[in-house]
Amino acid sequence: MSRVFGHALDIVSGAMSNPRATGSVKLSMKRFFSALAGLLALGWSGMALAQAATSINTNCLSSFTCAFSAAETYATGTPKNQGTPGQPDVFVGYIGFDATGIVTMTGMQNINGAPGTLPTKTSSGCVAGTGGATSMGGVPAVITFTDGTKLAYVLDSNNTPTLLQFILTNDATNANPTTANSIRVGTCHKLI
Repeated sequence: MSRVFGHALDIVSGAMSNPRATGSVKLSMKRFFSALAGLLALGWSGMALAQAATSINTNCLSSFTCAFSAAETYATGTPKNQGTPGQPDVFVGYIGFDATGIVTMTGMQNINGAPGTLPTKTSSGCVAGTGGATSMGGVPAVITFTDGTKLAYVLDSNNTPTLLQFILTNDATNANPTTANSIRVGTCHKLI
C-alpha cells in the first residue's frame, strides 16, 4: 500500500520529485504555475473592478417582521446623568415594517443592570439608502422614529432579505439630539 501511495505521489509531483526529468518538463511546470498565478490575479482584479462599478442600494422594507438583539455602550466621556460610561446595555424585541413601510419597534431592555420594557417606537418614515458606485458599496437606509431616534440599516439581500443589521445614528434621549452619545448596534433576523 505504501509503495502505491509513494508511486502516486511521484506521478502527481512529476518533475519536482523525479531527478531524471528533463529541463523541458521542469520548465513546463514553471509555466503552468506562472500561468495559473496570472489567471488568479486577473480574476481577482476583474472582480474588484466589477464590484467598484456596482451600485448597492438599501431598500426601505414593507411587510417584514424580524426579531432583533442589540447591545449598547456609552462613550467613556459620557456624563454620569446620561448613563454609566462603558456600561453595556442590551435589548431584544421585534421590528415590524407594515405594508406601507411604517416601522414599529417593541421589546425589552436591560439598562445599567435594570431590566424593563423598551418604549414602543413608531417611525415617521424611512429613507432608502441610495449611492453611486463606490468601492465599498452603497448607503444604508435610515428609519426616523417619531421621537427623533434614527437607525441606519443594511440588508443581506434586497431581493429576499432575511437579515437586517442596524446602528443607532441619532439618540432622542441625548441632551443634544443631533448625535448619538452611545454606540448601539444590532441584528434583526426575519421571522418565517
